[in-house]
Amino acid sequence: MKIIREITYREMLRRFAVGETYSNFYNPPNNEHREESLRLLKSGEQIKENEGIKRVLMGREPLIKSFPQDTKWYLAVLPITVDFFSSIKTINDSGWVGHSGGSHKLIDAAINLRDKTRNDERVDAIVSAFKQGKVEMQGITLVTESKKGPFTVAEGNGRLVAVYLCCIDGKNDSICENEIEFVLGTTTSRWCFS
Repeated sequence: MKIIREITYREMLRRFAVGETYSNFYNPPNNEHREESLRLLKSGEQIKENEGIKRVLMGREPLIKSFPQDTKWYLAVLPITVDFFSSIKTINDSGWVGHSGGSHKLIDAAINLRDKTRNDERVDAIVSAFKQGKVEMQGITLVTESKKGPFTVAEGNGRLVAVYLCCIDGKNDSICENEIEFVLGTTTSRWCFS
């Protein structure tokens, strides 16, 4: 993993919101509203970006407010390697804990979903879209107490499962990069979803 630069809390929120735009947690009245929210978030204009953040993250306030106050935010790149993915844990919620067979390991969740020992139509759709190059990678957010890991996924569990299944497990180099830009939160406190 390589740190690019420190970012503000607001920039983390903007990137998080971009990632949420296509998640099942954001339920806009129609697809035009979803596309307009994404345009606002990527406008480069603070007032418009703030409106996009507000629109998309309205239902995610409990998760956002759960980040420890001492969290420092960084833009970083994540290498697409087995070693790095071995240090990634899923968010601690019942669905992802179940997908991982209780281990909280992202790789275990990916393998269980691949082998259909667990089923998740949403993740299947993300994997299918990823294979077509139609997945927004911006907004993947990991939280850690040490820059060496382990890392807990706050946003992007499904997308990281897709990356693992397509790029590491499936070795499909034609659709895969060597690394992914992501947001890293470091804290000296334990995050309640770790």
